[in-house]
Amino acid sequence: MTIDVAVVIFHRCALIAKGGVDSLIESQLMVTEKLEALAVVCWSSMTGVYGRSPRSVARGVFTHYARGVQSNCKRLAG
Repeated sequence: MTIDVAVVIFHRCALIAKGGVDSLIESQLMVTEKLEALAVVCWSSMTGVYGRSPRSVARGVFTHYARGVQSNCKRLAG
């Protein structure tokens, strides 16, 4: 996942640095994704969706964020 995160950061920075409408859209999408992910992860953690043990919660949170990173990597690089 580390490489995918670096790819997403690189492509997002390049897109935002270019400016224009696409830059604004990407910035808004990025903030929206972060807030949505935070809400889902908090809710899932509090309600036991990820399990009760610290390890299962950590695995659930990691999996949730990994899916988002992979999706963004495909969208931005592809």
